[in-house]
Amino acid sequence: MPKKHFLKLRAEFMKKDFTQSELSKRIGKSGTYLGYRMRGIIPFSTWDMEVLGKELSIPKEEWLEFFYEGDAV
Repeated sequence: MPKKHFLKLRAEFMKKDFTQSELSKRIGKSGTYLGYRMRGIIPFSTWDMEVLGKELSIPKEEWLEFFYEGDAV
């Protein structure tokens, strides 16, 4: 079974009652754009973190917990 990436971020989607498709539309991007990031194919940019952070009410101090999966956090 493939690894599920960004579980904390996915949980936040559910908590705010958003689907990935709805959130993509709200930020003005395609489902593919967000899907590549959610699957860990393309890293989240600072723009992504800012826009998604605002939509999901994630404080800036917590962005790395939601948008980064490396060992540095």
